[in-house]
Amino acid sequence: MDVWEFALGLLSLAVCLLVSIALHELGHLIPAKKFGVHVSQYMVGFGPTIFSKKIHDTEYGVKVLPIGGYIRMRGMYAGIEDPDLERTGGLFYELRTWQRVTIMFAGPFVNLILAFTLLTVGFWGFGSTAVGVNSVSQCIPTAITSACTPESTTAPAYGHLQEGDVLLSIDNEVITSWSQVSSYVQSHPGDTISMTLLRDGTQVKEKIKLGTTETAEGERIGFLGMSALNTLQPQSFGSALDDVSETTLLTVNSILRIPVSVVDTAIGLVSPEEGPAERPVSIIGAGHIAGAISSAPTLTTEAKVQSIVLIAGQINFALFLLNLIPLPPFDGGHIAVALWQKVKNTLALRRGMSEPSPINVNRLAPAALAVLIIFGAASLVFMLADVINPVL
Repeated sequence: MDVWEFALGLLSLAVCLLVSIALHELGHLIPAKKFGVHVSQYMVGFGPTIFSKKIHDTEYGVKVLPIGGYIRMRGMYAGIEDPDLERTGGLFYELRTWQRVTIMFAGPFVNLILAFTLLTVGFWGFGSTAVGVNSVSQCIPTAITSACTPESTTAPAYGHLQEGDVLLSIDNEVITSWSQVSSYVQSHPGDTISMTLLRDGTQVKEKIKLGTTETAEGERIGFLGMSALNTLQPQSFGSALDDVSETTLLTVNSILRIPVSVVDTAIGLVSPEEGPAERPVSIIGAGHIAGAISSAPTLTTEAKVQSIVLIAGQINFALFLLNLIPLPPFDGGHIAVALWQKVKNTLALRRGMSEPSPINVNRLAPAALAVLIIFGAASLVFMLADVINPVL
């Protein structure tokens, strides 16, 4: 593993995450200022401030922990003492319902736009994953781990496949991964197979009689004689949208299964053999995956960049979904409070009563604390799993 390439992948993902957070908070900031709310702070990260600068009435800055961000609006929490209340400017909780909802939804909406853009660029701009030929063996080794000798038989791929070829199909089955090719070849020792290749932009068909070799356990398996390199091929916009849809559905399913995944992952920490085959990853796991991809020798540079772009897209879509959870302290919680306030006001008006006071957010503090504890515990479980038993 190339340490520098690993670090580059990790850094690339960190930059993508910081940009996503910054744009999310910008999504809140712009409509808040548009509606006349005083915003005292715009911060990316939490903890001690690394850098900040005050422009007009707003302090813009970056903090130590890049795990989120916030803007501080005047009157954001009704019923809680706020030093910004002494300043001039509109109060957030006095805005009309649609304005409050717009401010709080704009942040996640930015993540949705980023997710769709990044996934579309990844699947359409870069293309679909394809299996390329990295190198071709000259002989069939007598065993899977042995080297060629002058007496060795010429490898089946030698003279048929060339470095740079892209494998399209094998016996009329579309090739989607190297594991598919490897399994097919190994299960057909001595058989003649038909392969469709893409060579210098032209489709080529080759009939290849597979060789036979043995595993370390003595099992006879088919042998082709090539090493693979994951590469990319152009695909239509429609096919790219299909990939985007599939990825978003997988992300939605992963988010919905978080409660089950937390329990299964926690069990896996105690009994690794009982851990889940697939699970969500924490920011540590995502960083490890990005680093592993960046340093993988079987990926082309374009495939590595595409993978980082797609991971960033999935993270943004996950941020969109998580922030819409209708519980404090998520943006969805603020939206729920605004909508509930609207319901209360409407009912009071219909009954001929005076408009009720703004909802006291202090009453939601226990719920907010409970949500933070639950998500903190879930995050800790996934982080421990990513350290003890990483997915890659």
